[in-house]
Amino acid sequence: MNIAITKERQLVWAIALFVFFLAVVQFHVDALGFAINVNIADFFVLLALSAILLTYISERRVIVWKIARFNRYILLTALALLSSWLIAALSGLSLTWGTSKLVGWMVILGYLYTSALLVNQLGFFSFFRFFNLLLVFFLCVLVVSVALFFLEIIKGAGTGTVYLSYLKGLSGNRNALAFQILSVLSLLLAFQPLYERKIIFGRWFLLLATTILTCTMFLTSSRSGIASMLLLYFFALIMRISHWRLLVSSLVLAGVINLFIIYWPEIHFWFFTVYSGQEQIISQVKMAISSDESDLLRGLLIKNTFLMWLEHPFFGAGLGAFYTSSEAVYGVPIVQHNSLLWVLSEMGLLGFILFAVFFVSLIWFVFFTGRRCMRKNAVFLLLLSLGAMAMFHEMLYQRLFWLFLGGMVATGLPDSFTKNLGNEPRGVAEET
Repeated sequence: MNIAITKERQLVWAIALFVFFLAVVQFHVDALGFAINVNIADFFVLLALSAILLTYISERRVIVWKIARFNRYILLTALALLSSWLIAALSGLSLTWGTSKLVGWMVILGYLYTSALLVNQLGFFSFFRFFNLLLVFFLCVLVVSVALFFLEIIKGAGTGTVYLSYLKGLSGNRNALAFQILSVLSLLLAFQPLYERKIIFGRWFLLLATTILTCTMFLTSSRSGIASMLLLYFFALIMRISHWRLLVSSLVLAGVINLFIIYWPEIHFWFFTVYSGQEQIISQVKMAISSDESDLLRGLLIKNTFLMWLEHPFFGAGLGAFYTSSEAVYGVPIVQHNSLLWVLSEMGLLGFILFAVFFVSLIWFVFFTGRRCMRKNAVFLLLLSLGAMAMFHEMLYQRLFWLFLGGMVATGLPDSFTKNLGNEPRGVAEET
């Protein structure tokens, strides 16, 4: 059987190239009365999703997963959103917001299926190579962002207080950037055995990458992101997903770099005043972080979202109900900032159960289907990142999570095929 070169696999390779390269580039467009998150890679995942649907209709061929009936569980999440959309329509709510969320979910599932298609057609190690492409591009973006950040501090040194905004990279939002960092970091920590097989270069690259990611996370000033990252490190340590030397070294190096960047004005003052004898004004760096008012607002959002669920416990208030009514209560349209409460309040207990089936199947896959391996470790860390940050923000629509999850859960080519393709490093088949 010749599987090395086919037009179908060439197309899958080309689509994956664009998706993995552009997945971290997103921006907000003001349309339909609210900001819509747009990613250039969305076009390519919709193309892949269309091809998958056409293949199923014509050949009855579906994406194959390591989890039995996983396609059905995915369908349940779409049904939860669709039923909530219908409830909103019957309740007389404006369907603009709800329709955007429903269509957006199809895009999100496109990322899940695109990476799964890549693994089905070209094997897990093709996914690993595309992940490295994304990783290198992402690290370059972060390094440039940090460099520009540091230049602002240098320019402001000796002039008084330096007020700085948070880093957001190419994500358009600091919390979105924080979750992108968490997603990439989850796979990096889980893939440590693969990088270490390249001996010195692989180990140094892994340390460099984790240090850059950790350092940038601190500079986003995202409290939920930083807390989630520390939680990620903690579980990676106690579950022996990554070696303690990597975890400690990256945290220490990132901490030192951050202290150097933030306290550069003091270093500048000491050098010119104490060492050179020139008088300088000592400056301080002030980061734009959340205020007490923001914390109080989040508490109020949680309370009112929970009350909305109590009023509509079984079927929810309908997709977009909270956003539509929020302007009259808070003065501006706003979302719940909690994924769990969003599902409960607008989709009810029924929608929550439909979503729960999907995530429970992933947890079962990680802990109750044989011994742990790199891919299961990656799924666990991804779920941990999502669960931690989703308590403070709406995170279900973060593209990298679904792109990475699909590759981790999809069934790859048999070992003999991947060896013929040159995709599989020798001796690591049992770990994937």
